Amino acid sequence: MSARKWDQGKFPILRIRNKLTIPFIFLAFAGIAATALLSVNLISGILEQRHEKQLMAASELLSRANFARNTSVLQRVKEIVDADVLTIEGGKAVASTLNASDELEWVTLLESEERPESATVMQEPIVRRVEFRNRPYTLTCQLLLDGSDAMLVILRETSDVLQAKLAVTKPIAVIAIMMAVLISLISHLVTRSITSPLQNLAMASKKLAAGDWDAMVEIGTSDEVGELAADLNEMARELRRGEEKLLRSEKLSMTGYLAARVAHDIRNPLFSIKLRTQMICERLPAGSADRASLQPILKDIAQVEWVVQGLLDLASPVKLKLESADVNEVVEEVLASMSEHLEHAGIEVDWKPNADLPPIWCDAGRIKQVLLNLVLNAAEAMPEGGMLGASTRLEDDQESVVIEIWDVGEGIDTKDKERLFDPFFTTKREGVGLGLVNARSLVESHGGSLELLPRDGRGTRAVVRLPVRSDTQAPEGKVDDGTHSGC
Repeated sequence: MSARKWDQGKFPILRIRNKLTIPFIFLAFAGIAATALLSVNLISGILEQRHEKQLMAASELLSRANFARNTSVLQRVKEIVDADVLTIEGGKAVASTLNASDELEWVTLLESEERPESATVMQEPIVRRVEFRNRPYTLTCQLLLDGSDAMLVILRETSDVLQAKLAVTKPIAVIAIMMAVLISLISHLVTRSITSPLQNLAMASKKLAAGDWDAMVEIGTSDEVGELAADLNEMARELRRGEEKLLRSEKLSMTGYLAARVAHDIRNPLFSIKLRTQMICERLPAGSADRASLQPILKDIAQVEWVVQGLLDLASPVKLKLESADVNEVVEEVLASMSEHLEHAGIEVDWKPNADLPPIWCDAGRIKQVLLNLVLNAAEAMPEGGMLGASTRLEDDQESVVIEIWDVGEGIDTKDKERLFDPFFTTKREGVGLGLVNARSLVESHGGSLELLPRDGRGTRAVVRLPVRSDTQAPEGKVDDGTHSGC
């Protein structure tokens, strides 16, 4: 057997369930058994005392009157007290209710035993217990009060008392065993309700130790075990988020390094191509067909420049210029800048600001860049037009401001959900796959979070959470004293 099952190779290690159950079963059984035995002994003792009192009363009565030598009187007494009476004098029976053989054996038995010294001086009956033919008897011995040495003996067989005692003991023992079984069953159920959640916690802990961050404990209680399970589940979620953030950071770091190399190799020749194209365009007469044919080239160059800038933003660390800002004003400025585009695309805007929001400490230009990207994505998800919603609210914990941008487009494909924030992943024909990556990086640089969630019914919800904090709580090492160009 393994070391976990045995303690130092001698005794098996008991589980908590057994440690709780066994003592209760033992105590219950011992208590019931002890109570039963005491009750039986008490009852039998009371019965024996009653019998002894009856015998002593009869003995005193017969010894005082001159009835001890009258056999007919002794027969009457036998019927009343249910005991045989024997009068011995000079080693012989002078009167008796016994048959001849029993009478002789009893006289021999009693005369063979040493007569108590108190019998010669005490005029009260002496109670004795003897065995005759392997049967228990209770007898009283008393000298007659007529001055002779005759002794009156009243004897009663007590086998019926012992049988009654056994008859009472057996059902009590059965009841004690049944009660012990019932208590063991109840104890098992009670301890199981305690230990089963603990076993689930142990299994979940092992899974977490093996790197399974999805190991959750389902315990529907609100006691200490339930609180422990909730803490364990929260720890699992934090570990999973930490691992995801670490993997994403490593992926972005490698992607940023490669992007910087590519951007550096593209930017110089691209600048030369753009410059020469612009020079050729300026030499051609205005309105000429050749000059018009160069405009698509310049447009494509501008698109490539935009991609290169996105690569550079991905590769370079985000530097923020933090200042106090009104979140509602930031959202309104983005919607205002996109109003003509949205109106042209047949998209209506449902803007629901929360007027009670506190100002937050952020880089307003960077947040506008994030929101502009989200609004563009929402608009592109509705090529036939539709409804675009925007709202702000304060989180229930009063520590975060939430900005939501939603649309009624096709929504998020299930197979693409886990890759939405991967660099260069896009579902658009002309997309590069850097917009959401940079947007998330900007939000996280503020200490916030960005999520894309399916919307009830149809469409997608983009949820931006930004912490409410003062300028003294700005992220360290990310504040830029200079200026930067916003969106």
